Amino acid sequence: MEQKELNARQLRFVEEYLIDLNASAAYQRAGYKCTGDNADSAAARLSADVRVKAAIAEGMAARSARTAISAAYVLETIQNVIEQSKLPGPLYDRAAVLKGTELLGRHLKMFTDKIDHSGAVSVQIVRFGKEPTQ
Repeated sequence: MEQKELNARQLRFVEEYLIDLNASAAYQRAGYKCTGDNADSAAARLSADVRVKAAIAEGMAARSARTAISAAYVLETIQNVIEQSKLPGPLYDRAAVLKGTELLGRHLKMFTDKIDHSGAVSVQIVRFGKEPTQ
């Protein structure tokens, strides 16, 4: 079964989405007439379309190839900044070392916020309206 190609507005949506990865804003900029929550849900439906999703993936892959930015590049850059910032002399930057180390730690999921859910909880049930009769 042959798939239909994207129409002009769908292609425009893909182009706009690739600008800032904001589906709702891309939906509106592409010329669809929706605002607010309606635009959010309509954009989500359009983004879920198999053909639109494939076009977005293709566009993102092309952008990645064009810019040559990958996760490995980002991690290597952070490592290089850390190493250069640790050198003695005028380039030494403790803040850059700490920030770079923090970013690497986040990437490795070393830092998680823990929330303590233990302890006493009081619950008060309030009824509104008339009490039911028996």
